Amino acid sequence: MIYLLYGKDTYRSRQNLRRITRKFFDEGNPKHHFFRLTPENFNRDLFFGLAKSQTMFGGKYLAAVEESLADKNFGSLILENLPVLAGSENIFVFWERELAADLLEKIKPQAKKIQKFSPLSGAKLKNWIKMESENLNFNVSGGILENLVQQHGSDLWAISRALETAALGETLETAKEIDAAMFDLADAFASRDRKRAILLFEKYQKMGVPAEDIFWRLSWQIKTLLTIKNLASQPLFEIQKQTGFKEYPIKKALVAGIGFKKEELKKMFGKILTLYHQSRIGAAELDGGIYELLIKL
Repeated sequence: MIYLLYGKDTYRSRQNLRRITRKFFDEGNPKHHFFRLTPENFNRDLFFGLAKSQTMFGGKYLAAVEESLADKNFGSLILENLPVLAGSENIFVFWERELAADLLEKIKPQAKKIQKFSPLSGAKLKNWIKMESENLNFNVSGGILENLVQQHGSDLWAISRALETAALGETLETAKEIDAAMFDLADAFASRDRKRAILLFEKYQKMGVPAEDIFWRLSWQIKTLLTIKNLASQPLFEIQKQTGFKEYPIKKALVAGIGFKKEELKKMFGKILTLYHQSRIGAAELDGGIYELLIKL
């Protein structure tokens, strides 16, 4: 039996995967077993064993197979055996962030159920936020609702963290306040105030600010410092001409740049860009990498 959950809205697809797993174990059969397969731990023998066998006394297996359909090492093996999986009494739930059209067409005829999770927007997004807040016994007012949408868009992971914060009785800052405060983190980084930078970073995480937003602000700061440092020997009007910056941020970056070596900034910029790209493919945790960068200031 095959289920397919896919789409860019990984929050709701994960929720659904958890619901399927809970329902499986709610049957109360002690012979039921759960397995999670990923490209990192995929085992051919286990895979074929799950597809072709059944536990004794009526138990079943549930296998969550994550981001493996397009894997260069195991994807073709899975696709070749889709008919076997479809005919198995065990349950195979394939979870994918994104799925190419050709792969979707191959799995469609074999899947019992397919669900696509696209990012929510407009009324659907607001209704989702209201339902989540009700689950937390928290009344989300119109102002807070609009603020969450403005601040986080369709990022349900960030919205969920923010709702949990609000449900605990803590204040949710407005998007404008957060945007202004994020400059404080950039300034703390530029002045190499490690303690303050870490405190601000942890504060924004607690507020539900996405790690990606923090990344863009810090990468912008590092790039600015590096750009101005490369032009430090030029007259102010020439720096303004080449960068388009106004006088105040140039002077501010020139002062902050004294605390950094040019090669150090190049290395930092390369590291934070690499971190971002690795996080996009699931090879690194963006928030953990940012924390490591800050703690080494």
